Amino acid sequence: MISEDDLLAADVSFDPPLYKKRVKTHQVYLIPRLGSIVKGKVMGIVLSRTMDRVLGRWSITMEIPVTLAYDNRPEYEVKEFPISDLTRESLYHRILEAFQKESHRIGF
Repeated sequence: MISEDDLLAADVSFDPPLYKKRVKTHQVYLIPRLGSIVKGKVMGIVLSRTMDRVLGRWSITMEIPVTLAYDNRPEYEVKEFPISDLTRESLYHRILEAFQKESHRIGF
């Protein structure tokens, strides 16, 4: 199991990439320094963009499950592990920051 510190320091990857502007829902993968890929257990970590017609701007919703799983480690017997609420909240802000940084970089 990955420590929560490694999980919070992990690189954030979006699938499909954010430069594909027509796609409104992105899967989020966390890549810690150990080289494993972490995703949500069932649906994954999902980031969705929707247009708020009243405010006239995009709104972002994100779902982070309470159980994460390894995506590329078949040798591990225990592939799933729970995360605390504090870690989920910290991951939410970390992923949102990475989304905003990448969106700004590509001129989104």
